[in-house]
Amino acid sequence: MKKIIFVLLLATMFISACSSDGDVVVSEGPFVGGSEGVAVSFVEGAPFGEFVAGQDIPIKLLLKNSGEYDLAGGSIEAKLFGVHMPSFSLDAGWSIVNSPLIGVKKGFLEEGSEKIVDMGVLNYVAEINNPIETTLYSKICYPYRTSASVNICVSSKEIEDSGGEVVCDIAEDKLVEGGVSSGPVQLTSFSEEFEGVNRLAFKLTFENQGVGQVFGKNISCENIDTVEGNLEEDKVYLTMPEDITCFFVEGEESNEGYIRVGGNTVTCHMDVENTGSTYERNINIFADYRYIESTSVDLTILEV
Repeated sequence: MKKIIFVLLLATMFISACSSDGDVVVSEGPFVGGSEGVAVSFVEGAPFGEFVAGQDIPIKLLLKNSGEYDLAGGSIEAKLFGVHMPSFSLDAGWSIVNSPLIGVKKGFLEEGSEKIVDMGVLNYVAEINNPIETTLYSKICYPYRTSASVNICVSSKEIEDSGGEVVCDIAEDKLVEGGVSSGPVQLTSFSEEFEGVNRLAFKLTFENQGVGQVFGKNISCENIDTVEGNLEEDKVYLTMPEDITCFFVEGEESNEGYIRVGGNTVTCHMDVENTGSTYERNINIFADYRYIESTSVDLTILEV
């Protein structure tokens, strides 16, 4: 009877370690994962969808950090646009959000923090003869970081050809569930291959999977819509471990620098010492950038 129970236990453990289609389930990484960052929306009733010219209408935004990066107070900026701002008695400049926005934490915080931002009071003061229908827009500008935890296989042709102990495979998938933190920019592919006798090559791809625009981390919010902003669009600042160097858009080879998102492959290299065996090593990868998200609300302005 004990033998039967033991066999049933082994069978149960084997089945639970496999998915319904027969593939082995990979253990989860340290992150919740996803492609969300900070979401923005107008607070319901602020503004009203329909109001009379000359009426004071409060404008408020709701910000929610659904990603896994904490934002310090003063790092987020917001602005209104899309209408003739003087006619609506609105400020066209950027407003600094002084409160921090804490991100999601796996096993600790299931939801990130929220903040309501006061964007002033709308009062339509221009001449009106008939009801006016228009759309008010808002956008937020904030710094963000996507982190990745990747287990690489440290190997070389010399190790394998000399009969060294092989405990891992460079051809195995390196991106596991929960291996990349939640953020609009995502590490979508990571592969290894031999390059020469004692060198490994890594190929990485980052993509903007959010609903907004990504820019270089150092550009100011005020310059997003300028020529400088156009040059900085789709740029991400990548940081790798010090012994891994990559080719960056500026042309230099280093462990950190700017790359382009959107299907562009980044190639990195690492020299491998022959230790007599292959081994697994966990590396941390960071992608820093500035992100823009927007929202809108339809307005109808009535005659007095």
